[in-house]
Amino acid sequence: MRVDFEGRSGRAGDLMAKESPWFAFMAGCLSDLDSTMLDAVIEFDEMHAGYEADLLLPQMSCPVLLIQADPAYGGALSDEDVAIARSLLRDVRVARIDQVGHSRYPGKVAAVLWDFFSR
Repeated sequence: MRVDFEGRSGRAGDLMAKESPWFAFMAGCLSDLDSTMLDAVIEFDEMHAGYEADLLLPQMSCPVLLIQADPAYGGALSDEDVAIARSLLRDVRVARIDQVGHSRYPGKVAAVLWDFFSR
């Protein structure tokens, strides 16, 4: 797995000692997932076949909260992805959580959700 750690980027095992708390943190993140979620990762192309964001997103009529983790920390959505989503969604609010990657950060996400649903 490629990660960013202390200003360096590379394989997790090459960047940090096996005793690093990062590994326990990631194990906790993965253990919280529904195990079938990883099927979507493994079978990505098959799972997303026929998914055309440019056709589907404009049809969404409800408010959408798009949470973007920091791309510099491994966030899955780039700034370009967010710009595309903004252009396709009618009612979208984007919340960027800086200095976090594509892992669980329940406190930070909860704050964003609370703000979104409080409006």
